[in-house]
Formats: sequence, C-alpha cells, structure tokens
Amino acid sequence: ISVGTICLIFLYPLLRFFGASNETLPYAKSFMQIMLTGNVISQMFYSMNAVLRAVGKPKKAMLATIFTVGMNVFLDMLFIWWLKFGIRGAACATMISMSISLVWQMWLMSRKKELLHLKKGIFKLERKLVKLILSIGISPFIMNSCACIIVIFMNNQLSHYGGDFAVGSYGIANSISTVFLMVNFGLNMGMQPIAAYNYGAQLHERLLRVLKYAIFGATVVMCIGWLIGQFLPQYLARMFTTDPTLIRMTEKGIRINQLMFPIIGFQMVTSNFFQSLGKVKVSIFLSMSRQLLYLLPLLYILPKYFGLDGVWFALPSADLTASISAAIVLIYNIRKYRKNVAKTASASEVSKKEKSITKENN
Repeated sequence: ISVGTICLIFLYPLLRFFGASNETLPYAKSFMQIMLTGNVISQMFYSMNAVLRAVGKPKKAMLATIFTVGMNVFLDMLFIWWLKFGIRGAACATMISMSISLVWQMWLMSRKKELLHLKKGIFKLERKLVKLILSIGISPFIMNSCACIIVIFMNNQLSHYGGDFAVGSYGIANSISTVFLMVNFGLNMGMQPIAAYNYGAQLHERLLRVLKYAIFGATVVMCIGWLIGQFLPQYLARMFTTDPTLIRMTEKGIRINQLMFPIIGFQMVTSNFFQSLGKVKVSIFLSMSRQLLYLLPLLYILPKYFGLDGVWFALPSADLTASISAAIVLIYNIRKYRKNVAKTASASEVSKKEKSITKENN
C-alpha cells in the first residue's frame, strides 16, 4: 500500500526518471495507474506463489503462474482488440488474472488439512523472523535493485541517442532474450539443491560433475538462442510489430544483444553455483559485476564515441568481461577446493595409518 501510494503521488517524475518521453508518457501513465492501484494484489500473488513452493507444492505454484499468463493473454485480446480499451485494457487484464489466481492461492492456504495454513493469530510480526527474512532477502534485493538502475540508465541512453523506436526495439530484443534466460534460471534453480547436497555430503567428484552438466546444459540452450537470434531476427521482430522502421532497428538490436549468448550460460551457472555452496559474497560479486562494474560504465562511455551503436554494444561487451571474470574466479576456487580436498584426504590417510600402528603396537 505504501509503495503503491507513494508511486501514484510521484508518478509523473518517476516515469520521466525511468526514461519515458513525451510520446510514451501517456501510455506509461495509463498503464501504471492501474498497476499501482492493484499493487497489493500483485505482490500478494508473487508472495503466495513463493509460499506454495516453500511448503512443497511447486506444481500448484506453476499452475497458478501458467493460469495467470493464459488468462492474461485471453483478457488482453478481449480488452484491447474487441472492447478497444487500449493500454488500460492491458493493465486491467494483468490485474484481473492475478486476482483470480490469488483467490485460488488463498483458498489452498486456508484449508485446515494443510500442514501450514492461514489462521487467526499468525499475522503478528516477530522480530526474530522478520530479521531472518530480511537477512536472506538482502542478496536478491541488491541484485534486483542494480538491475532496476541499469534499466533506468539503459532507457535514458536509448531514448537520448535513438528515440522511442530504440527503446521499443530494446524492449522486443530483451523479451526474446528473456525466453532463453528463463530456461537457464530454471536449470540453475534445479542445480542449486543438488550442488548444495553434494557439497554438504563431501561428494567432491559428484559436485564437480553437477557443475559440468549445468554448464553444458546452459551453453547448449544459449547457443540455440544465439543461432535463432543471428539468423532469424526478422521473424522474431515481426512477432511484435509491423512497423518497418522498428523491425529494422529490432533486427540489429537482437543480433547485437545476443552476440555473446554462447558464454552467458556459463557465467550464470557459475554465479548460482557459488550461491548454492553458501559463498554469498562471491555470488553477489559475480552477479553484480556484469551490471555495476562493467555494463554501467560501458553504457556511459561507448555512446559518447559510437552513439546508439555504443549503447547496443555495451551489452555484449559487459557479457564478455563478466564471463572472463567468472572463469577466473571459478578456476581459482576449483583449484583451491581440490587442494583442500587433497589435504583432507591426506590427513585422513595419515590418521588411519596412525590408528593402525597404534592397534598393532597394542
């Protein structure tokens, strides 16, 4: 409620800050007014989905997400094409689909037969639990905040050097990239518990095998994305728009945006691998290095010399440098890990020999 109210009050300057131009501002304002009014619904939907996964109901969480997307698409057609509600229709479609899913989620979590269910007396805040939630959530919060900063800066640079068409083409190119990145996110989420278990159980060779499989799988997925992006960008662009100028700009944007796709999978897996081992600082460094250490300075420097092309090429340049950093960090830590394993194994052998000699002497 607080976030929604504050954003509604300062909506105009916020949209300007995020890169909205005179042409796009009315559309952004119409859309966000409805989205922010229903901010409580959307945040509860995402939170309840996380709770469902946490209590061992990942399939139900997945069904809620799939239903929301499907209902959203249907309502988009109804409100935008048939009822001609325009951009407000798109926002209404999103909020209605989330509301329906939220009702279902709340019904699931209120059934008394569930081990964890909503009941009177559980809503009082406890300092210990709140502190624990904040400590666990601070890492993804920092990473998402950095991503927001990059989006703001990226939109402003695109708008400055290329206008609204450049912002639109980036939106399309980014949507295409997200399809392949989401597959990688799923792969990483599947890898994490397996890697964490083997690390805790000291199954060293198995742990490294998990890492190899994850890197191989992520690389294959991103190489497929690279091939599609390099050889079929015109078909991808036409899925989103019929404007010839925007299609041409988007084709070029997709090719550049996905230029380093074959090595991005490796970088993502490496970052999540360290997170699963409890090495949060290393994971945060690898996750933030691409955005803050490389991409942000490149977005500032390259456009000064190359204009709009500089904005586009900042993305693959940051991907390349971030992947090199990830490779260096991974090699260093794997070597260190192998040395520690060897030392532990050697100490164990010495201990066994000492016990055997003691036994013989006795």
